[in-house]
Amino acid sequence: MSATVPPIWHHKTHRIAGHLFIAVLTRYGVTLTRLRLKDRNIHDSWTMLRHKLVRWTRVTTCMKNTAGARIEVRIDARPNPEAYAIAKAAGVPFKSNRQWRKHLKQTD
Repeated sequence: MSATVPPIWHHKTHRIAGHLFIAVLTRYGVTLTRLRLKDRNIHDSWTMLRHKLVRWTRVTTCMKNTAGARIEVRIDARPNPEAYAIAKAAGVPFKSNRQWRKHLKQTD
């Protein structure tokens, strides 16, 4: 598999090392995810997986109440059937019987 590696624009050694560390961890995570999916008969490329999952989003709305406290409402979009199958095969924990979920958080 051939991958295009973007240039690293960091100049300090510790930043280059951090960048490479994150890149290696990411590659390891992608490989493990694809292996898990292949075990469950999903043989898509990483690009195709991302394309199928791109519309499954989480929306966070922030506002202030009359007392001035910040309120956050977080809603997960419903995954399309392809995204649901990928998430289930990858072992992503969520309750399939819930269409969406709200998270209400109030801070002072």
